[in-house]
Amino acid sequence: MSPAVVVGLAAALLIASMVQSITGFGFALLSMPLLTLVIDAKDAVAVSTIVGALASFNLLARTYRYVRWDLARSLLAGAVAGMPLGLVVLVLVDARALKVLIAVAVLVFVAILARGWRLEGVGPRAEVVAGFVSGVLNTSVSTNGPPPAAGVTLRATC
Repeated sequence: MSPAVVVGLAAALLIASMVQSITGFGFALLSMPLLTLVIDAKDAVAVSTIVGALASFNLLARTYRYVRWDLARSLLAGAVAGMPLGLVVLVLVDARALKVLIAVAVLVFVAILARGWRLEGVGPRAEVVAGFVSGVLNTSVSTNGPPPAAGVTLRATC
């Protein structure tokens, strides 16, 4: 690995980690596009997932008493169910198509959050579905944060 690649990786991860530290989320949203500028998309998924998990465990250790465990269970159940499908996508889809999938996933969920859409009467199903989509995206493109944020936001008025 060339020094330029190492510097690029370090810079991408540092910037994404700073955003995660300040906001509590956004690591994968920022790290994936930046990492794919430096390394292959499939390698970027692995790097982002490993470093993102470490950052998330650090955040959880500091904030566990504030977690809504009922919501976390619903999201986790969906995520675990969706992860195998995401792994299939990661293995079968070529790297250039994966970059497009990353961009589309980020833009769709940014649009949902920016528009402030709400769903009435969906209940915990929205959380399980959001968790499922998050699981698929986590193992395929390592950009898993927007679905839970969208699912919780969409249900906020229910």
